[in-house]
Amino acid sequence: AQRINLFVALAPVASTAHIANKYIVEAANHIKLIELALVDGLGYFNWFAPTPLADAAIDVVCDLLPDLCKAVAKHIFNKDGVDNAARFDVFMSNEPSGQSYRTFVYYAQMINNGQFTRYDYGPIKNEKVYGQRDAPLVPIENYKVPTVLLSGDIDGLADPADVAWLTEALGDNVVFQKQYHLDHFSFAIAKDMSFFSEDAVAQLHIYNPVTGSDNFLAN
Repeated sequence: AQRINLFVALAPVASTAHIANKYIVEAANHIKLIELALVDGLGYFNWFAPTPLADAAIDVVCDLLPDLCKAVAKHIFNKDGVDNAARFDVFMSNEPSGQSYRTFVYYAQMINNGQFTRYDYGPIKNEKVYGQRDAPLVPIENYKVPTVLLSGDIDGLADPADVAWLTEALGDNVVFQKQYHLDHFSFAIAKDMSFFSEDAVAQLHIYNPVTGSDNFLAN
């Protein structure tokens, strides 16, 4: 933290306790079944790895929870008309890019317990890792980095209620906060990217002023 003078968080997902999408909640409720099928059954530890490696894992999930896959597809494709559909192919050329299965398990745990907790390994390993049987709350009070929070009011992953909670929890560490009419993917492919060129860059310049030599190099 001593080497970071500003954290600009776009569509920040911290706690997932308030995610309301019924299909995501359903997946969270069945996370042990999904983990059993993909990790224990097929040995897929890297969920949504770079295509085509992801195809088999995605097929398994969609077979288990077909409604979830339909909901995700609907969520991705140009929700509310705010995204630039012409840039979707470019976006997908780098997605999916791979993610540890424990990331998804962790998000599911917080959806299910409604709290911002550390990873729950189960009572036995929790005792070894944390010194207690239950996973403790994340000590967010120890966070001391100046932070910019840019979020969307129709974001189904960084839910506005969770972002509001995060803003309050971070307190004075939040130096700039703004909500836009954007979804989660808009922060990569929105029709209007001024949130970045104006607000994000402005905050970066405040904490990292451009010197005369920098201007010369930029030109």
